[in-house]
Amino acid sequence: MTAETLLEEKVALVTGASRHLGPVIVDELASAGAAVALNCLPSDEEEALQTVAELGERRGEIQVFPADVSQANDVREMGEAILERFGYIDILVHCAGPWCDTPFVELPEADWDGI
Repeated sequence: MTAETLLEEKVALVTGASRHLGPVIVDELASAGAAVALNCLPSDEEEALQTVAELGERRGEIQVFPADVSQANDVREMGEAILERFGYIDILVHCAGPWCDTPFVELPEADWDGI
């Protein structure tokens, strides 16, 4: 098993994947052979499609699944679409949420609700 085949036949869902660390995580997973469901907010779909185009061909397939993961119905519909496309999900990387540079021990409780 090599780094390029480590995740072959695995499906990864990365939430909040169109910004910050998300594209890097998507790139690493796809480069290791995983099929990647790239989640983004519906308003960020163009940015996510651009990310996929910039990543180019990887060993693993990358598909965009726009949904607001703070909304239960969106999550349900996204999950159904991913299962329809790939059949299963092996890996979940949750990157969705507000970006903040405050140490987590100093975050107000209200900010935790957004995470």
